[in-house]
Amino acid sequence: LVKEYFFNVESNGIAIDFIPSKGSFGFVNAIEVIPVADKLFLDYVKKVGGNGANSSLNLSKRGIETMYRLNVGGSTINPDQDSELWRLWELDSGYMINVDAGSEIRNKSYIVYASPNDTYFAPIPVYESARTMSKNDVLEKRFNMSWKLEVDPDFDYLVRLHFCELVYNISNQRNFRIYINNKTAADNFDIFTRAGGMNKAYHEDYSDVMPSQSNNLWIQLGPDASAAAAG
Repeated sequence: LVKEYFFNVESNGIAIDFIPSKGSFGFVNAIEVIPVADKLFLDYVKKVGGNGANSSLNLSKRGIETMYRLNVGGSTINPDQDSELWRLWELDSGYMINVDAGSEIRNKSYIVYASPNDTYFAPIPVYESARTMSKNDVLEKRFNMSWKLEVDPDFDYLVRLHFCELVYNISNQRNFRIYINNKTAADNFDIFTRAGGMNKAYHEDYSDVMPSQSNNLWIQLGPDASAAAAG
């Protein structure tokens, strides 16, 4: 069991406390403290269902706990393959409602980051695999590929989605919508246009609040009304 947290440090020391429940005890095998790039997380990200509005995460006052890190359409990426931060990227298939809804595609062409400052966000192997929709009958006709993640209610959640156009070398060939918790996070999403070309690693961040009555976070990609495919 590994627990991973990101937090802002404004002093020259870090205090880590283990406070056991009554009748229990604290226990830990190892502790790692790793400095990361200052811009790994931005305080203002797109608000799900906010029609393009941004939401403040107030990161200077609170930390982030990593809940899931999934490699979509590819194999497990071990920490030694993530040279920047030594992160583990799990298979996504175990979290999909219908694995057959998304066909795996892979391309090990020369992939570069959309921005030279993006190397911390994910290693290149993350962008060498993807899923593209294969049928339209997952949950509802307007949805396609669906992932269900068990989370804790009453928390704000940051959802970071990684993209790389591996097939098309012109824009407007792959347009789709992104839904988080059955709310529109983005529509008319064209990876080629947003990343600035083919084989360019790119990511988008979205934030949403989990209500007290829900402990499942849904991520769904579906076809845009003006397109025939999503990926």
